[in-house]
Amino acid sequence: MNEYMELFGSIGKLSQLTEREFYALAVLIYCDIDTSSDLPEDIVVVTQKTREQLFKELQRYYREELNLHDYSKRLGNLMSLVHCAGEAALLIYEEQRMYSTMFDVYSDDRLLREL
Repeated sequence: MNEYMELFGSIGKLSQLTEREFYALAVLIYCDIDTSSDLPEDIVVVTQKTREQLFKELQRYYREELNLHDYSKRLGNLMSLVHCAGEAALLIYEEQRMYSTMFDVYSDDRLLREL
């Protein structure tokens, strides 16, 4: 986890996360899918159930282990980070697509074609 903290050190909120919140953040980012895309229904159901379970576990963690009764700010910060990660992924995808088109590296590189 420390390696990720150093990598993302410029994001102030990330340094305030506990290790368990960091792992929850990773799962939420992974499960943050666009439900309007053409994914199989079972994948959408599994990710939604995973998110629901994760939120239940986070609430239990905040109440029982961190002794927080009002954890809305902390959970809100976590969800803001999830949104930021999703937006960053979209920007990286768009930038990669633009460079591939501009410099015609798409046709020569198998890895870029798969992206």
